Amino acid sequence: MGQSIEADYREFLSFSDGMENFFSGMPVFGWQDWPSSPALDRAEEFLEITCDGGTHLDEGLPEGDSMVPLSVDQELSEGIFMIAGSEDPGKRYFWVGNGDAAFFSRFSEIFSYAAGRRSWSEFSTMR
Repeated sequence: MGQSIEADYREFLSFSDGMENFFSGMPVFGWQDWPSSPALDRAEEFLEITCDGGTHLDEGLPEGDSMVPLSVDQELSEGIFMIAGSEDPGKRYFWVGNGDAAFFSRFSEIFSYAAGRRSWSEFSTMR
């Protein structure tokens, strides 16, 4: 990844090597997906297409922040990215796709949403 891994994601990886069907067929990448795998290749393609090479200013990402893929679906329509070097603790993860986007401050919040415990509207950039 070329950067330090956020504590919640690091803890998740200490117990697993990713997760296959995390949410609607989306995987969460594990250690073996780096430095290259078909899933990572899809994620980098999605990042390039959807997030203009690493920034998504219209959604509120600070200019110059880069993103590291954590999950992308098979259709390249939805992905989750860790925001590298984010100064904003509320914007550590960016989930984008299908015409909507959300920011999460902790990796555990992503799982809380996916498990149905929290609402997308709590994190949506369209609030």
